[in-house]
Amino acid sequence: MSTILSRRILVIGGGPAGIRAAIEASRACDVALMSRMHPLRYYSMAAQEGIHIAPEDYTEGGDSAWEKRTFDTIKVGDYLADQDAVEVMYREAGERLIEMERWGADLSRCESGRHLLHILYEQVSKRGLKIYEGWLPVSLVVQNGVCLGLVALNVGNKELAVFRSHAVILADAGFGYVYDTTINARISTGSGAAVAFRAGVPLEDMEFVQFCPTLLHGTVAPISERAREEGGYLLNNRGERFMEHYAAAAMELAPDDIVSRAIQTEVREGRGFPGGYVHLDLRHLGAERIKEHLSDTRRIAVDFVGIDPIEAPIPIQPGQYYSIGGIACDIDGQTSLPGFYTAGDCSCIGVRGANWLSGNSFLEDVVFGKRAGEKAAEFILGLDKPSQAEMPLSDALQQEEGALGVLLARQKGESAQAIGQELRGVLAEKVGIFREERSLKEAVDRVGELRERYQQVIVRGKGDKSRQSLVDVLELGGMLDLASAVVVGALARQESRGAHYRLDYPERDDGHWLKHTLAHYTEMDPRLTYKDVVVTKCEPQEREY
Repeated sequence: MSTILSRRILVIGGGPAGIRAAIEASRACDVALMSRMHPLRYYSMAAQEGIHIAPEDYTEGGDSAWEKRTFDTIKVGDYLADQDAVEVMYREAGERLIEMERWGADLSRCESGRHLLHILYEQVSKRGLKIYEGWLPVSLVVQNGVCLGLVALNVGNKELAVFRSHAVILADAGFGYVYDTTINARISTGSGAAVAFRAGVPLEDMEFVQFCPTLLHGTVAPISERAREEGGYLLNNRGERFMEHYAAAAMELAPDDIVSRAIQTEVREGRGFPGGYVHLDLRHLGAERIKEHLSDTRRIAVDFVGIDPIEAPIPIQPGQYYSIGGIACDIDGQTSLPGFYTAGDCSCIGVRGANWLSGNSFLEDVVFGKRAGEKAAEFILGLDKPSQAEMPLSDALQQEEGALGVLLARQKGESAQAIGQELRGVLAEKVGIFREERSLKEAVDRVGELRERYQQVIVRGKGDKSRQSLVDVLELGGMLDLASAVVVGALARQESRGAHYRLDYPERDDGHWLKHTLAHYTEMDPRLTYKDVVVTKCEPQEREY
């Protein structure tokens, strides 16, 4: 047995949250960063969105600046957000953004997520942090209720190794790839969250899955909300601005969940275009404004579907966008497992509520990534005698090597590709924008059947093909586990709130459902428990737009 890593903190995930956690932890401890790919190629929602705000939005105007944003986030989240967590995010926002400017960001303009990721990565390089690139997390090493490290797969050679660490910070991608139509990259399979789930760490609010209202029809390319912020119109096949029937005051600038449902309703009731889409019309803005302010939107429309928005409306439809739920943790990234912390897309800190405010992802990542790194370092420095035991690490590695050997030796069985396609289709069809008991029960049964079929899955191909096939098989197991938490949680929540809309329970029910869902792993369906939402200053009220 070879222990590859003996550093004190291991951070998993090369996005903004993971990098910021590693930077903070490295101030006090020896740290290494593990990532499926090079951090500058890493996918996260924050890297997609960038940041739409400047430090002075928080540092000028006293408490009123952050308090307004706090209320907006709580309201958009349909009052499921933990208000103490939202307050922390905005109280600390100014400091984190000023820090980014000190490191080289120009936040006087809208910075792209990729540029901000480069700036964070420069700090990793300056500190000389070790990066393990091309590794897939397989299982946490746990002894006596404490996390001791991680077993991971080297994707390059298909070999397993054990990483010793006195604290693990998981800041991995979300699980959007469990849906058929999604803007998320292929890496967003939720493999990290699944590892935590199987280790006994509960997942929170998994039934809340957000849809982007403006996915370019026939593609997986999102049209930025900036197109609507600049004054774009949403039109049905009658040429009507239909949002006046759903959000008369906010119109196209209503929250994503409301706009997505409105588009889907127009299509369902026959006012969409053949193929199931509506139009986003920018022509009235004029060529000069489109070229100056919406150049990316124009480029995407021209490159992907050959439509110039200066001359014609853009066909759009809703598509899966954001995984609101994730690994349950507190505002410092602490989970129920001592020594195990989380931040970023895979986590659920409580700030997202039932519907996430677009453009907040980078802010969440740097605020709570920093806090997780700091708390993990405090945990290690407070240990009287960190465990140096080899046996639990060796046993964990041998157990996973045995399971991998059985998998690779199987010659006949189920296709991972076929199971994955069925899974994504089931969630898209039955656990989408509109939900109801009959379809949700069918989804629970179908996901259960797919989990059973997965027990006989095989790895196909040779050489490079077999390496990717093995990764696909391992990720699929995690996707099935996470999907079960989504569908079981959605069936149980008998109300409509934010991104979770039940046709058979169309009203929000604060009396029974102002609470977070916690899904606990079992070999069968997840076991559900609940915890109260933290309410500080903003009493729940009806959302009106």
